Amino acid sequence: MFLNLFNKNFPIPAIFIKEIYTAYATPTSNYMFSDNSITAKSFQWLIQKAAQVISLNKTSLELENILMSDTVIVNRLGDGVIYVSSSDQNVVSVSNVDSEVKVSAVATGSATITINVAESKNYLSASVFVPVECFVIKPLAECSVEEIVTAIKSGKAANAWDVGDYTAPITKKILLLLTQIIILRHRAASNIFSTI
Repeated sequence: MFLNLFNKNFPIPAIFIKEIYTAYATPTSNYMFSDNSITAKSFQWLIQKAAQVISLNKTSLELENILMSDTVIVNRLGDGVIYVSSSDQNVVSVSNVDSEVKVSAVATGSATITINVAESKNYLSASVFVPVECFVIKPLAECSVEEIVTAIKSGKAANAWDVGDYTAPITKKILLLLTQIIILRHRAASNIFSTI
């Protein structure tokens, strides 16, 4: 019906590109446009960029002394540049090499990692958020009594300390705390052996 649908001076449209495209059409014999004309006409249309879709191999992280850093893999549409940031760099540091995002614990606390994919040729920009919980235990000899109590209450002290790690003068309160660490380590060992 139509000849010369796309004028060679204009690109054939690529899907999702936000540009205006023009096509030219001329009816062949025995055909005409709805206005009864038979001369060539041009048609224009706009194609918008598609929404970005981001998926991650991990949507939340828990970092502690056993695992002080972890990696989040970002999958995205197209080739938009990936930018990362931490809501609190005093708790969590973050960096990336393309789609691999390294998240490292700095101190005990909570933070949120923002992963942003910039707008690219075919796709709009988008962001996702990854909540991170960190529990960083200092060496036992460097801890205050309050820090030891916090660690014991968290249930994570058994994996971080041993009684022999404490070399400062031992007070009655410290002795009670060290006893608690022994109990925690014993329970952790018992749980391991009960699963063998």
